[in-house]
Amino acid sequence: MKTFKTLDFMLQTLALIGGAAYWTVDGDFFLVYSLVGGVQAVSMAVHFFTGNVYPNTARSIYHWISLVAVASMFAVVGFWILLFLAPFMAVFYWSLCLTETVRVWERPKRIFA
Repeated sequence: MKTFKTLDFMLQTLALIGGAAYWTVDGDFFLVYSLVGGVQAVSMAVHFFTGNVYPNTARSIYHWISLVAVASMFAVVGFWILLFLAPFMAVFYWSLCLTETVRVWERPKRIFA
């Protein structure tokens, strides 16, 4: 779990920083939007299907917000809301990954033996 959380956090960081750098140079917002969103969607799916989402946690809340946001995309208004909400969600997801990574590394090693 430590390895997965660390790699997930590093990939999230690389996607956000790399995307921001590319966007400042090239200005292609939708490419960066798709890249960061894709990386985070894969990460969310891995967490969901491996059973790493617990009720009433920040990750659980994020998953529900994402579900509602994606479902609302089919409405014209929902698409625009998601377009402007997604950058904030991306930063929130990155901070969520950071918090989880720190917590995993602070646990005693005997738990993972």
